[in-house]
Amino acid sequence: MNNIDFKRSKKHHELKTLAAEGYTLPGYTEPAGTLNLDTPAYLVATFFSGKSPLCIEPNTDLDTATTIMKRMHVRLALVSSDDHNLLGVIDSRTLESRKVLTEAFEKGLSRKDLNVRDIMTPTTRLAALRKADVLKSTIGDVLTTLQHQGSQHILVVDTATQQILGIISAGDIARVLQVPIDIRHRASSFQEVFNSLYCHKDIA
Repeated sequence: MNNIDFKRSKKHHELKTLAAEGYTLPGYTEPAGTLNLDTPAYLVATFFSGKSPLCIEPNTDLDTATTIMKRMHVRLALVSSDDHNLLGVIDSRTLESRKVLTEAFEKGLSRKDLNVRDIMTPTTRLAALRKADVLKSTIGDVLTTLQHQGSQHILVVDTATQQILGIISAGDIARVLQVPIDIRHRASSFQEVFNSLYCHKDIA
């Protein structure tokens, strides 16, 4: 199985992103076929029109969050506040990663004492795309954008209503293209670099 070297592609470009904070919660998916980097990006986006996304409260313990996601057959959930503001996202990959044990060790807690807020990807580390831009872009454009952002997920938003319309995930793209995709988080501060190099702490 070969990796897609989309970083070398000259015809795919990074899309303009928006800050993901401040949007309130309100998929459409196509079956995998002969999709490639030039396929329209909306075919790999999960839109929330017609159905409500799975939302989990930030104080939910990790075992409960895992059980809920497995029962709902989803790999990703939105983390929302009581007033329906998006706080972040949580995915099954993170729940099963060493980040959980690292966070528990740093906080002096056991795994069962951690909650979703401790390991979610907060909105401060998420970006968003306008739906209009997604509809005229390709999968390659989105992958290039995710690589530049160093993020596994990117939101699709309506800037007029300030609502989240959907989400695109690198994991979903990898599944439909049937190739491994490696998106690495870009350290945003000296502390993150230090933690990664000397404390062996995940920054993804």
